[in-house]
Amino acid sequence: LVMNRDRLQELLQILKKEEEVRYLDCKKSDNESQSSDDDLILENDDGSTTLVYDSYLEHQKYYDDMKHIDVNFIDFGQLA
Repeated sequence: LVMNRDRLQELLQILKKEEEVRYLDCKKSDNESQSSDDDLILENDDGSTTLVYDSYLEHQKYYDDMKHIDVNFIDFGQLA
């Protein structure tokens, strides 16, 4: 496959712009979800903790930092 230099530079610019858009979308989503991160792990009256699974899934879209969390319970919400 032979591609001229101008076309290659054009494609690289397009990819760079797409990456910038994805970055800004993630950053915007992160700012919007920061308030919901407070609802990610709840502390119960008895001192135990509960992971809110829906918030966890939303958080995992952009971060992979909760592989090893230490909670007592998981709230899956309404299952049926």
